[in-house]
Amino acid sequence: MKFVDLKREGYLFGQIPINLYKEIDAEIQELLDTNFNGAETFADRLAGALEHEYLLWKSHVAMEEFINSVAGEYFKNSMWFDPIGKKLNLDRYWCNFQKKNEYNPIHTHSGHLSHVVYPFYTSDEWRISLSGNLTVRDESNEIIRYVGRSEQ
Repeated sequence: MKFVDLKREGYLFGQIPINLYKEIDAEIQELLDTNFNGAETFADRLAGALEHEYLLWKSHVAMEEFINSVAGEYFKNSMWFDPIGKKLNLDRYWCNFQKKNEYNPIHTHSGHLSHVVYPFYTSDEWRISLSGNLTVRDESNEIIRYVGRSEQ
C-alpha cells in the first residue's frame, strides 16, 4: 500500500489481495445470481440515488482483517491517529450496484475513517464499488473519542 499525503491527512492506494478479492467476488456473484433476494438493503441510509445497495456479511471479517493489516501504513503517516493499542473496527460494509444514470453525490461517512474499493467490478449493466465506515477502538473494544496525536 502507498500512503498519499493530503496535508496532515491522506489515503492509502493499492490493491486488495487476490484471496480477499475472490471472497468478495463470490458474495457479490451470489447477490446477483439470486437477484438480491434475501439481501439486507442499505439504500435507505446512503446518500446516492442507487436502487441496489446492500450490506456485505460473508466477507466482512476478511475485509476488516485486511484493513487492519494495512492500517499501520496510514497510522504511521497520519497526524490525526496514534496507532498504539488501537484497531480499526469495520462498523458497516456495503456494496453499491450502480447502473447507468444512477448517481452517488459527494458525501461524507460516519466513523473516524472510511474505505472505498472503486471500481470493484464493471460490466455493461453495473459499476460496483465497496464502502465501509471504520471506528478506532482500544484494547477493550471501546470507541476512542479523541484519536489525535498529542502535540509535543
